[in-house]
Amino acid sequence: MLSNQSLESLSLDIEHFRGDLNAPPPPVDLPNLKSFTLQFCPENMSKFFRVPALQHLSSLDVSSEGISEGAEVKLTSTADAFTILVEGILPDVMETWEDLTRDARPTIRQVRYCNFSEGRDTEYSYGSEVIPLLADAHTLEIGRDYLLWWYRGFLDDLKQLGPQLKTIRFEIPEDMEPFKDRADVYERCEGRLLDQIEELVKYRFEHGRPFSVVERTVVGEAGRVDRLQDYVWRCFYGDRGLDQYVRPE
Repeated sequence: MLSNQSLESLSLDIEHFRGDLNAPPPPVDLPNLKSFTLQFCPENMSKFFRVPALQHLSSLDVSSEGISEGAEVKLTSTADAFTILVEGILPDVMETWEDLTRDARPTIRQVRYCNFSEGRDTEYSYGSEVIPLLADAHTLEIGRDYLLWWYRGFLDDLKQLGPQLKTIRFEIPEDMEPFKDRADVYERCEGRLLDQIEELVKYRFEHGRPFSVVERTVVGEAGRVDRLQDYVWRCFYGDRGLDQYVRPE
């Protein structure tokens, strides 16, 4: 890297570095880097190189789908023409992320929990380690099944986020029953999901941190599925009276 500081793409999937980490050479600046992928989580990456583009990151995608065997999560962030992907197990992923961004100090304003692993019916063991990334977020998008299966305590962590979080969006499956008087539905997962959304919105309002915008995430192109999702959301939003807990700015 010392002889190729114009590097534009870097992908590392080795298990470890060799050498004396206590006396490494000065970090290499990679000002032209546009794509940076880590499919493992080494320690002290910041001792090897600096990536100026990291300071411009403002959004983050948290995903549990399409990851390598043994990994639990991947973090993907894009700024201008620069993209970084860190994949691995928690809490190692967060330790690597914090190490890489410590000097750059990016301000993450938008976080998306997207692409949850399909067919999962048990909670992950980890996940709370990602919550510190929401400290500056003003917009949060939560994909289907994250409220139910991400990790125990995810809903409670969302309740405690600061007043800077104003906009929240939820992915609503098109086949979900929107009405609360269907007891058979509430024995299944979809009823619990709607209950948790209402609980979160109401709690934030009652504790002086109301949302300014509560809406559904539009994940597909206009068509039948989008119309069904919109119908379910409007029925749910009106049936629960969520507008009474929202304070537009």
